[in-house]
Amino acid sequence: MQTIVQFVAESCKAASDHDGLWVALVSGASGVFGAGVVALLNYRSTSKASDANLQLESKKLHAGLVTTERLRWLQDIRVRLSNLFALLDTQFDLLRRPVSAPQKASRQLELDALSQKVMVEINNVTLMLNPNKPDQNDLRIALNSSLEIVVSSFAPGAHSVNSPLYAALKTDAFNALTLIGIETWTQIQKLE
Repeated sequence: MQTIVQFVAESCKAASDHDGLWVALVSGASGVFGAGVVALLNYRSTSKASDANLQLESKKLHAGLVTTERLRWLQDIRVRLSNLFALLDTQFDLLRRPVSAPQKASRQLELDALSQKVMVEINNVTLMLNPNKPDQNDLRIALNSSLEIVVSSFAPGAHSVNSPLYAALKTDAFNALTLIGIETWTQIQKLE
């Protein structure tokens, strides 16, 4: 009987040792699994935060680039338009000055050189504008009309200037450029 009691005692002891091993294994596995789940959740939240930061920084970079380019474009048009009307004003001023017969040929060459610069500036600004946008199209129209004045007023033998028309076209061009500037600033503010 003692052997049966010993056998039962040894079996209980072995089972108890075996249960301890299972308890240790389950506890260890639970710890590893818990740590893995926490690590995975941290990775996912960090990854999402990183993606959100990347998207935010990309949007900021895009907005900065677009803003810089729009402002550069607007400033370039302003400078070109200012140069254009300075050239036109100079031409009209030269045209109004009396000139002697021997100086007519050299004056015509001077007016022709200025006319070429005016046409280049008009073409440059016109190519920078979008005809589908009303304000930009208004500026294009004013520039094309200015080009007609240049051609008609400064052609050899034609020495008259339609001053009121020129003044109106200049005002129209500057007003259109002001509206283009306002629209550009509105678009920039929408980017922020």
